[in-house]
Amino acid sequence: MDQVNIAAEPSARRLPDDVAAKIAALGPQIGETVNAATRQIFLPLLKKVAWPEITAERDVAYGPDRQRNLLDIHVPAALRANAPVVAYFHGGGMIAGNKVDDSGLVYSNVANFFASHGMIGVNATYRLA
Repeated sequence: MDQVNIAAEPSARRLPDDVAAKIAALGPQIGETVNAATRQIFLPLLKKVAWPEITAERDVAYGPDRQRNLLDIHVPAALRANAPVVAYFHGGGMIAGNKVDDSGLVYSNVANFFASHGMIGVNATYRLA
């Protein structure tokens, strides 16, 4: 199988100093307040991302629950043979969550990242417990 190189220039991977400072100011704890604050810090950055040409086929059924067993499949325009597939399943402990967050950016960003690097990115929603 061909290797996929997702390495970017170090400067492209580096957080802007103001964003890094905001994240550091949140401290080492985790929870709903920190999660919400982190989203507010990163949403403006996600809105600015200029993705290459990617096609997303949304709400593809994969199981018996036609409202919860759904996939969004993100495919790069320059798809190559034998491209790897990376599937992302949202968090929620099998009792909450969805493949599409309220902004429409956070989880789509995950699949778009992989598609922009020559892979097929998949976001999945699953049946809840």
